Amino acid sequence: MDPFKHYMSGMGFVVSWDIVEWIHGSDIPKKHVEGPEDKVFGDWMRWGRRGQNRFNAKWSMYNYPDPPSVCSHELVSNTIAVHLLKNQEKWIHTLNFFNFTRHLKPSKMYHIS
Repeated sequence: MDPFKHYMSGMGFVVSWDIVEWIHGSDIPKKHVEGPEDKVFGDWMRWGRRGQNRFNAKWSMYNYPDPPSVCSHELVSNTIAVHLLKNQEKWIHTLNFFNFTRHLKPSKMYHIS
């Protein structure tokens, strides 16, 4: 199944207000509520002929690199979200990777602790 056409990325998606109103008023979502939420939501969009203009940021939201999976890769700077940070070591590694203030010189104009 093509993830760019048939379902929404389960790690997070944003929809416009017109889609929210359509979900509220349509019978399609009310009759199809079981299954993985990303696939079910994709079914709603396809069956209701909605959500034709999509922006895919799938590769910017991914699972932590360990353990390796089809949804994981090394940490990269254009990341939106990292999924499955289930222990302190993974959080520390991720926060250190994205610490863009570590090289700032001390200043009276700001405080970073």
